[in-house]
Amino acid sequence: DDPDGIPELYDVGDTADPRPIHRTGSRTRRSRNAQMYYGRILWPEGPFLGTEPEKAEEKTEEKTEEKTEEESEKDDKEEKRVKAEKIRRTLDEYDPFYLDDPDKKCEKRRKLLCLTSYRTSIIPYVKKKDLKASINEQMVFTHPWIEDLRLTLTAIRKCKHIMMHLTTPAAGSILEVSTIAYAVVYFEKIILKKHVNKENRKLMAAVCVMLAAKFWEPTITSESRMHALTALLEESFTVPKKRLFAMEMTVFADLDFSLLLPYTHVYPHFVRLLAEHYNVTP
Repeated sequence: DDPDGIPELYDVGDTADPRPIHRTGSRTRRSRNAQMYYGRILWPEGPFLGTEPEKAEEKTEEKTEEKTEEESEKDDKEEKRVKAEKIRRTLDEYDPFYLDDPDKKCEKRRKLLCLTSYRTSIIPYVKKKDLKASINEQMVFTHPWIEDLRLTLTAIRKCKHIMMHLTTPAAGSILEVSTIAYAVVYFEKIILKKHVNKENRKLMAAVCVMLAAKFWEPTITSESRMHALTALLEESFTVPKKRLFAMEMTVFADLDFSLLLPYTHVYPHFVRLLAEHYNVTP
């Protein structure tokens, strides 16, 4: 459209305001319009509202912040997953003979006789009181942390003996031996978590029995049988009913709300309870 037939050229290089390069005879108004048009293409928000590098830096910072938040969320999820896996592994690695070893029943001092074709050991007779002290001493030697709880092996076994009393005809055979075996596992697990001490050992044992009865004996949930069970627990463990129900959810949480146990955790206790209290081998 140029009168001279030569098209207009626009310098859109590094200059801030591209200006058209005209031949003589170009129109001033047309040049200004072209300048405004190309200026809007190069600087949509205007040359004084921020440069492109600054905007790029702002976007990069926003992306970095978003990435940091995503990474923190991933780290939190990974931490929770590791914690849950650790709890699961701890429960799976439970050893029925770790806390209460059945071999800890006699005096640790013994005399070994090495004869021609065999060896034999002689265990001297000790009084019941001295034997009790010796067993507790062995317990502290193998589990030093239990001394801080002021808990002894004989006290733990006494609680188990009271549990087994609930299966006898004298107590109305209100519970099965298998139920007590589950209660023993619950009791040992919260001991290993250091939530049982000398003062609350009977209360914790009674709550473990109640949880095992509710979960493994559906008929115990009837009002009459539950009333009979709580009354028997209150009498056997000498704990008030109010504290028994108040501590139930705490113990349930200590067990990580998991009452379903593997067969390998419970069966050794079941066999041992039958052998010790009923002289029966399944």
